[in-house]
Amino acid sequence: MADKELARVRGRFVEKVSKALLKQLLDDLLEEGLLNDGEIDSVLEDNSNKADMARALIDMVKRKGDKASRKLIEHLEKRDPTLYSELGLSCGQPPGEFTLFGRRKSYRIKSEQCFCFFQLQHLRRSKAGPPNSSPQLTLSGRRS
Repeated sequence: MADKELARVRGRFVEKVSKALLKQLLDDLLEEGLLNDGEIDSVLEDNSNKADMARALIDMVKRKGDKASRKLIEHLEKRDPTLYSELGLSCGQPPGEFTLFGRRKSYRIKSEQCFCFFQLQHLRRSKAGPPNSSPQLTLSGRRS
């Protein structure tokens, strides 16, 4: 699904991404082990301009599948939240309704965007639970 997100935004990504950001994303993917040194060199050296480098990166990551595509999207969100928003990216899950179950309460959340990381700050440890325990949370979803 994330590979389809990359395919959808490929043209706008190519137009808007900077060479510096491309290099940072390549470094991030190298650190994650999703790209190797040869692939990095291929993107940087075999392409004469920034647009070709961006195309090569998107195409290479898409070929590696959903996990690699999700990681690229996550790194783009961290490195350049403005571009991430302009491209209308998400972590790959369609909008829907979700219910979060805690020990004593249930929360219904309507989501227009996917949430990759969810924090519920007002849900505290139950008094009945053992010391240093965290509430058990389960996320169930119905996609609309």
